[in-house]
Amino acid sequence: MMKKFFAATISIIQRRARDRDIYISQVDIASALNLSHELFNQYFVSDEAPEEVFKLLEKHFGEYLGTGKIRWEIKQEEIDLPDPDDE
Repeated sequence: MMKKFFAATISIIQRRARDRDIYISQVDIASALNLSHELFNQYFVSDEAPEEVFKLLEKHFGEYLGTGKIRWEIKQEEIDLPDPDDE
């Protein structure tokens, strides 16, 4: 099972809605999910939520999530710093 990220999912919903000139606030999303502001913020900060919450997000905001998978890649680049003894 692929890990789901709450904050990223919320950001995607908001961005894709804005692309359609629709503004959806975090308060709007919390209300649709029947979550308190505190619980929503807890999920947002930890970037984790129960599977049931993701199912509700798909139910209420599926048109902004689409059917495809979203993949995040983190790339690292190593940089060799000059040796101070060589100067």
